[in-house]
Amino acid sequence: MTRFLSYCAEGFVTGLTAQLDWIYDRQFQLTWHEYVGEKVTGRDPDVRERRMLIAEALFRREPVPKNGISHLTTRLAELYAVCGVKTMARDLRELVDSGLLRATPTGFVADTDALLSLLPLVVPPAGI
Repeated sequence: MTRFLSYCAEGFVTGLTAQLDWIYDRQFQLTWHEYVGEKVTGRDPDVRERRMLIAEALFRREPVPKNGISHLTTRLAELYAVCGVKTMARDLRELVDSGLLRATPTGFVADTDALLSLLPLVVPPAGI
């Protein structure tokens, strides 16, 4: 009977750990979304939309080269099809300057380090 109860307790702990991992992941995603909404700047709604879409699309991705940004989503491809290369460079520069993106030798990534100060103190699960 003891082995069975131990097995049940292990399964219970594993289930709780999975739930906590999911909650932490979801909280991190929602916090990023809100953070992007506060930090994105631009004169008009189209500029803000482009910049928000880039920041959201790069969330938790490997570095993406500049020429791959417009291919991340269909909406980004539509928006940048009518804009020039300078527009994308300006948007990326603004996102880097605002702390939402970080330029690496292989491309651009979302700079989520700032979120750690906004989240409750927890030890993040492995892989995040």
